Amino acid sequence: MTAKAKNKTALIICIQETTEDGSSMNLGNQLSPEEINFLHHAFIADSITNALSLTKPDIKLYFAPLPDTRKGVETILTYLKGRLRGKKRQMLDGDRFEARELSPGRWGQRMDESLRICFSGGYNKVVFIGSRTPTLTPDMITNAFKILDKKDVVFGPTVEGRYYLIGFSNGYHVPLAEFDWRH
Repeated sequence: MTAKAKNKTALIICIQETTEDGSSMNLGNQLSPEEINFLHHAFIADSITNALSLTKPDIKLYFAPLPDTRKGVETILTYLKGRLRGKKRQMLDGDRFEARELSPGRWGQRMDESLRICFSGGYNKVVFIGSRTPTLTPDMITNAFKILDKKDVVFGPTVEGRYYLIGFSNGYHVPLAEFDWRH
């Protein structure tokens, strides 16, 4: 939404590159770069499809301004428009879904920019996920929004010490660009 948000909740899916800021999709040495790219696109498509199951938040797909990423987003959205039916397809085509390029920058900078865009756009609860979490269920995301009804922040920690989900409410914001997201 370019004007102030009518809906007050937003889910950000921010596309992570297959290798970025020293981190990478750790899939071993068995897959070729083409296979890793295909799997990466499948993760993104699954993340979008899962998000479209949610009834409350607007869905924001944000990505780096890179030619391959832009082309990948176009390919994924074309694929989903041909595959999805019913409410998910309507939502993908409607004003509650937005795909948008971010400014160039590291992962943490893009995280900050996406949160800033949403809060300045009128959202008061924003949940942020990356694109490498295809098993993140709609119920897990809904639960994060419920937590934000009472708390300023929610984190979904992973077993390796990272986060699969970060959420803020009422404009509360930790400067995520300051963190080293490689570890």
